[in-house]
Amino acid sequence: MVSKGTRLPARLATRLRARLRAQRRLWVRRWRARSLDGTNVLFPTVGHGAVAIETLAGRPDAPRTGPRLAILHAAAGSGHRHAAEALAAAIGRERPESLVRAVDTLVFASRFYRDTYASSYNMMAARAPALWAAIYHSSERGPVNRGTAPMRLAMDRLNLRRLVQVLERERPDAVVCTHFLPVEVLSPRRGKGRLEVPLYCVITDFTAHPFWAFPHVDRYFVASQQVADELNGHGVPAERIEVTGIPIEPRFASTSAATSRVSGSDSTPGARPCW
Repeated sequence: MVSKGTRLPARLATRLRARLRAQRRLWVRRWRARSLDGTNVLFPTVGHGAVAIETLAGRPDAPRTGPRLAILHAAAGSGHRHAAEALAAAIGRERPESLVRAVDTLVFASRFYRDTYASSYNMMAARAPALWAAIYHSSERGPVNRGTAPMRLAMDRLNLRRLVQVLERERPDAVVCTHFLPVEVLSPRRGKGRLEVPLYCVITDFTAHPFWAFPHVDRYFVASQQVADELNGHGVPAERIEVTGIPIEPRFASTSAATSRVSGSDSTPGARPCW
């Protein structure tokens, strides 16, 4: 019997730690096998998808023969989510044979990262909007953005590896982002040819922050020509930017269109729907 305070021999302690590490690696491999292999996360053959928001027209269980689209937002504020849901609803009306998943990017991250990312923004926006505005505008400056970007991007990409794995495995016909977080993670994969599907970005703000600008996005959809010019100033080629307005729910779009016909005006000349 080992008395209290007695230490294990160094060799035995080393072997025990090695066995524990091997067991942990085995558990991790089994967990990954259960979560990433066998059953699709976004587009399962049975069911609606583990993280899907059902916004399609028609019966959810009806067979879909059209394109499979993943629309990615992030639960930091509600505007990005509403834009994603509006796009999904509009596509469902225009292309009812399609299969659309409007997904919160943060569900693929750890619980700590997810809660911290969302709660920090929501708390500052609600309780200290002036502080949030100061941080937002200071990060627009070139030196500040260049100084903070490497650490921020590394942290985001590290925590969203599972999103990359799921998309590369399930390969939707297109990925649409209404938040810059998934763009940060997916743009390098698109540039390296690892993400072999079109990557689109819908900017839901009325200004183009440098956070949105990445080189390997196939096309950007923006609210106005001013936003297009700002995005072009951040290095995005003009031929990859299209002025479409910001996505809104179809019922509001119908009202807006009717109002424009009555008044004879259009707030965004030449704009086309981005769905």
